[in-house]
Amino acid sequence: MKARCEIQAKIKVQVGKAPMSSPDINYGSLSPLDEGPFHDINAQFVLNSGYLVFFMHCGFAMISVGCVRQRFAKHVALLVLMDACASALGWYLTGYAFAWGDNTASDGQANGNYFIGTNFFAMHALPPYADSVNSFYLWFFQWAFAATACTIVSGAIAERTKFEAYIMYSFFMAAWVYPIVVHACWSSSGWESHFRTSADEPHFLVGSGVIDFAGSQSPPG
Repeated sequence: MKARCEIQAKIKVQVGKAPMSSPDINYGSLSPLDEGPFHDINAQFVLNSGYLVFFMHCGFAMISVGCVRQRFAKHVALLVLMDACASALGWYLTGYAFAWGDNTASDGQANGNYFIGTNFFAMHALPPYADSVNSFYLWFFQWAFAATACTIVSGAIAERTKFEAYIMYSFFMAAWVYPIVVHACWSSSGWESHFRTSADEPHFLVGSGVIDFAGSQSPPG
């Protein structure tokens, strides 16, 4: 009983105290590139976004299976499954390197080829944490888009292609075709990128670049 009264007295004392003042934090100075909780939250958000993009494969599989004859249902579902496997291999070997493998200048800005990337083949020397636009979790996020781009074609060629030929297409799409477009549009070194800021670089679209909005692309004026 005595111990119980002492605990209640301590609680009353703690309640009567003024609340501790929180330290002043300049949230504007935080960056997702800084290691720590803010970086971890940013990484988790990007990963969750990648999961949602990859989940589009389920929708493609269901609509493709529902649009073909019954005897081709398993075939189409297997194509969508192997799409993820073949595109991951192509993206791992050369795709990510061609799309985002830019060199980095002394000021931290990308300084790469206008046409294609030249670093991070097979994830070699890819930093685990984000330095600018490169890291493990961003690799996964970009691969989810590459795999989804490959899967879109599966419905158009359902019942019209052999399994082996489709695997070769998916690998080639993720290893070469899709990365070239990505580098041109979204890499800050790409020839039609809107992110080029240096006045010394050539601007092939009269100082403009490609802007992606809701899945559609248009060169702004």
